[in-house]
Amino acid sequence: MTQLLPLPWLELAVAIAIVGSVVVSRIREPYHAWQLYIFVSGTVFVCASFAWLCFYLYGDRAGESSSVQPWLFGRTVFAPDELTAPLLPLLSLIYFLTGMVTSRSRMQRNAFAGSLAAEALRLLTFSTVVSPDFPGSGWILIGLLAANTIPPYFDLVSHGKSARVFLIHMGLFVALPVVGWALVEYSRAEAGDSGPLPWWAVLPLLVAVLLRCGIFPMHAWVVDLFENAGFGHALLFVLPLSGVLIAIRLIIPIAPDWSAHR
Repeated sequence: MTQLLPLPWLELAVAIAIVGSVVVSRIREPYHAWQLYIFVSGTVFVCASFAWLCFYLYGDRAGESSSVQPWLFGRTVFAPDELTAPLLPLLSLIYFLTGMVTSRSRMQRNAFAGSLAAEALRLLTFSTVVSPDFPGSGWILIGLLAANTIPPYFDLVSHGKSARVFLIHMGLFVALPVVGWALVEYSRAEAGDSGPLPWWAVLPLLVAVLLRCGIFPMHAWVVDLFENAGFGHALLFVLPLSGVLIAIRLIIPIAPDWSAHR
């Protein structure tokens, strides 16, 4: 079946967001930076929507003939699936609408550049392919989740606020998946792929989910972020529940069969 839109829409969305972030960071006038941000973010939303539409129409074959990933990485590393395909346009729409409602008195060119960089990171994170057939894919997801914590930190610093609470919690969030996934791979090597994983190997991943989602009693960073950072940046960091992505991509696939039944 010939594809009507044979373009790598996901790669285009990420590339446009990255290039837009660089260009916006060089614009001195905040209002002009905002105008360009709206244009770039809207274009990213259109590309993400086409990525979802093509996946809906053609499945895993969407854009495979024009994808640059096999040339860059030797295989497909980032691709939408049944779960994330409809989430990609929603993610980009959140960034677009947040920029649209930003008042002129709160416009900062660095904030817009950071938002576009964060949007590119978030699109890559949610489209990361995690598969047993792709060794190291779990580490790519963990690395991107760690990188997603950088834009809010710079936003706190730009506002002249203390980032200590955020750094402590996000430092734990970065460390826990690293420790947990290392324990999972060690347990797999010891017990084999068919053997059950010990509870202590999965526990750090579970705690990372609770921490990233801001579940009590690990919610202090959420309050601190909304008080000290820009409201838009805080909202964009908290709304897409990246902690749930850890549960879906890293925990559920290694859960024992009995956990899926009553």
